[in-house]
Amino acid sequence: MTTQSKFDTVIFDLDGTIVDTAFDVMTCVNLVREEWGLSPISLIETQQAIGPGPRRFVEMVLPPELYYRRKEFMQRFRNLYQNHLLDQTRLFPGIMELLQELKRGKIKMVVATNKPRSFCLGILKGLNCQSFFNFILGPEDVTNHKPQPDIVLKAIELTQSTVKRTLMIGDTDNDIMSGRNAGVKTCAVTYGYGSENLLRALRPDFLVSHPSEITTIILNCQTQ
Repeated sequence: MTTQSKFDTVIFDLDGTIVDTAFDVMTCVNLVREEWGLSPISLIETQQAIGPGPRRFVEMVLPPELYYRRKEFMQRFRNLYQNHLLDQTRLFPGIMELLQELKRGKIKMVVATNKPRSFCLGILKGLNCQSFFNFILGPEDVTNHKPQPDIVLKAIELTQSTVKRTLMIGDTDNDIMSGRNAGVKTCAVTYGYGSENLLRALRPDFLVSHPSEITTIILNCQTQ
């Protein structure tokens, strides 16, 4: 009887899971805040704002009295950010090795993010890792964003996989809940931007502190 990896498809969040984008995001947020006469926000505040989607992002980087200018802020931020995608953004240590190992193991890989696809593609191309992924999905590809299951289910459909053979990996509660709502196994990473205590409280199927642990989970978790 032959054995194979329990998982044939892995879905990754982007920011805080594959790439550390927080410094460049913070820089562009603070450029807009400076233009608007506001004091800068910190790196930690930026990390906490990344992931939930554009509406929540704006609410976390602007004071309530300026919420009515959400659209104006996002337009200005995006115009700046497209020119600063790779100033300080890097892969997290161990990610390139993880992607290489999964590729050798013939694991299908998908990026599923709330970040606009144009930014996502620019970052992955610039860091020479776009070719590892079978599909790159952003908010443009689904009606309901994470934590709803739509983007996970879309990835499963495109890869022709199944719920049972798919693993969702991310650093925030949005990622874990999106995977859980889709019925797939979940892996939370504590090296990203999410609260480790919150991630533990969600009781994901796996909890890791370094990408090398993900390799072990996927390639050594076998089914007969």
